[in-house]
Amino acid sequence: MRPGPKGREFLGAGRHHSPGLRGYPYRDLNCDGVINGFDIDGFVLALQGPDYYYLQYPDCDHTNADINGDGEVNGFDIDAFVALLIGS
Repeated sequence: MRPGPKGREFLGAGRHHSPGLRGYPYRDLNCDGVINGFDIDGFVLALQGPDYYYLQYPDCDHTNADINGDGEVNGFDIDAFVALLIGS
């Protein structure tokens, strides 16, 4: 299992921001530089576990799937991810 990124900044109320690895934006799960529907596959792999995620995206950070900011990548991130994609 690979560790998440170093240097997270806490923004209050449990929300955090990661500068991302290699310059990719936080929440960009396929590391194409854009947060959009193409991140869905990466999100699903991150939910399955870091090992699955890093097989497909070795230079990305699976903790970008912690959309709700609770410090964990799990099913509680699904609603927040959908809201992020549809712009709610």
